[in-house]
Amino acid sequence: MRKSLTILASFLSLSANSANELYQKATEFESKGDSKNALIYYKAAAQKALENEQTRVLDTSNLDEKQNLKDDNSQPTQPQTVQNINLQNNQNNHLAKSLNDKNGAQNSYNIFHLEPYKINYLLPFTYSNISNSDRKHTETKFQLSLKKAMFDNLFGFDETFYLGYTQISWWQIAKESSPFRESNYQPEIFVDFPFKFDNFTALKSAQIGIFHDSNGKSGSESRSWNRVYLRSVFEYGNFSFAPRVWYRIEDNKDDNKDITNYKGNADIEVSYNINDMRFIATIANNLHLDRTNKGSFQLDFLFPIFNSGFYGYLQYFNGYAQSLIDYDEHESRVGAGFVFFIR
Repeated sequence: MRKSLTILASFLSLSANSANELYQKATEFESKGDSKNALIYYKAAAQKALENEQTRVLDTSNLDEKQNLKDDNSQPTQPQTVQNINLQNNQNNHLAKSLNDKNGAQNSYNIFHLEPYKINYLLPFTYSNISNSDRKHTETKFQLSLKKAMFDNLFGFDETFYLGYTQISWWQIAKESSPFRESNYQPEIFVDFPFKFDNFTALKSAQIGIFHDSNGKSGSESRSWNRVYLRSVFEYGNFSFAPRVWYRIEDNKDDNKDITNYKGNADIEVSYNINDMRFIATIANNLHLDRTNKGSFQLDFLFPIFNSGFYGYLQYFNGYAQSLIDYDEHESRVGAGFVFFIR
């Protein structure tokens, strides 16, 4: 009896190690960015772990039947051997569950591993106080914002290098032929440094990045500028605070050299979450302490739509430089719609 259990324990250990080896191989492929091979090995490891579990159940059942046929003088099983088998079984079960969870995550994410960055929304209806021959008061506005992690921990600070892209578009759907009045394209590269201070938990992270902003037009309607920025994120309870300062990179070819007089040199985002709702206030300012002081204020409200899994979205803006084409015009705008990705 003791010999049979010892052989069974050795077999289970070897099987578990085989599953672990497959799992380790999969993580190696994943770390190299080879998602296809990583997924193949994850599935193989999961199948192996499940086969181990099925084999264990069958062998244990057979051992129980054999033990019932032996007389009462049979030597009892050593407690330590049973304990080892139970430990190995628990590890097998945990591995199978972990791999199944991993496979689910691999299948649910796209192959490019893109993540939501800023709020992704569609406002079918917005109303602006600005109206002229080229635009009506009402228009549709939407924002698409994604990011992708590129490198991790190059400097040893657990930092992550990201490539980000945001596009904001204003669509004159009420006008004949429904033209896009303006689109702003905002690619950027930034590094996120997480902070884990036991004695100062409010500071969660800091980012430094390079940001390009342009509307892709030519001639007198061309608008573009570049800046480097530093941003930090503080969290306290349901509140979060994200101040950001930037420095404009001078370019003699700029068509909007005075944009910082309107867009500002800094902003702060204040967010409050309660009952699955989110309030966000963003204030930007040029920090001029005189009559030339200008900036903007934006208020966002996100709320669940019953139990549908969708979020409604209300937006209010007042100030300058919501769009590049009108950066030097004061504008007030309200909009209503929904969010389709929440960061």
